[in-house]
Amino acid sequence: MPSSDNNGKLFIVGIGPGKKEQLTGRAKEVIRESDIIIGNDFYLRLIEDLLEGKEIIRSSMGKEVERARRCVELAKEKTVCMVSGGDPGVYGMASIVLEVLEHDNSCIDYEVVPGVTAATAAASLVGSPPFPGGTMSPSHSRIS
Repeated sequence: MPSSDNNGKLFIVGIGPGKKEQLTGRAKEVIRESDIIIGNDFYLRLIEDLLEGKEIIRSSMGKEVERARRCVELAKEKTVCMVSGGDPGVYGMASIVLEVLEHDNSCIDYEVVPGVTAATAAASLVGSPPFPGGTMSPSHSRIS
């Protein structure tokens, strides 16, 4: 989270696997405090009721770099929230936005707000942790 000499701020926010109840408290908080929300239209529709009173910039698949450039430019003067499905660091927008920040030599304050990934949410639903050593199989039990 580099220091800046402007009034803007950029949040790169994971909204989880699709249910509003799976948004983290921090994700809801930064969406509320942002002036501008930018993201893929599919993900923005999932959080529509949190967007009232915000400037909304909708985009589509295949326009990730354009979306990243736009959010960086806007964050120089405003508080901007870049919405990403799941977790922005797992096949999300964090790497693209951070790369744009680096190439732009921008000194914008930013925060990456993690979200629940679809993989971990699905694993929880079926009772099967996605990591070795966490299996529910009796043949792999560490408890005798």
